[in-house]
Order: sequence, then structure tokens, then C-alpha cells
Amino acid sequence: SPFEVLINSAKRIFFLLDKEKIQLNASEKKIILTKIIDVLSSRIANGEGNDNDKCELAWLYLFNQQLSEARKITSQVLKANPNNFHAQKLKKKLKIN
Repeated sequence: SPFEVLINSAKRIFFLLDKEKIQLNASEKKIILTKIIDVLSSRIANGEGNDNDKCELAWLYLFNQQLSEARKITSQVLKANPNNFHAQKLKKKLKIN
């Protein structure tokens, strides 16, 4: 489905940024992340995706220095599913109590 293509693209970008496999300057990184975040957040707001997809969006927010949005999504996922592995990793990274 188109959503699966979108989420897989987001995961790949996260991986490349996390492992520093691509070299982007700050403005290039922000442009790419903002575009993906805009599309992904809109689709999730319209009911697509699951808790893991929401966590992927939270990681993208984190990489884009939008910490309040990353914390908000992580807290929402943890409230619905306290044992979600990805949300637990985000909780540690974002220092959420």
C-alpha cells in the first residue's frame, strides 16, 4: 500500500541518518525530515498506521529537533501500550519519566 511505502521510506531515512550513512548539511536534513514528517503525521492523524509507525514518526521528530512532538507521540503510545519496545527506547532517549 502507499502507506507502507511511506513508512518504509521513513524507516530507511531514519536508519541512514542514525548511522550517519548520508552526509547532509543542517538545512538539507531539515527539508527532507520536514517533508516526510508532514506527510506521515497527516496520514497517522487520519487513522493510518500502528503504534510502531507512530514511534517511527517520533524518531523523525527527534532527529528534526522537534522534541516536544517526539515526547507527545511517545507518551501517547506508552499510554496505549506501555510495553511497546520502540516507545520504551524513545522514552529512554527523550528522558521521559
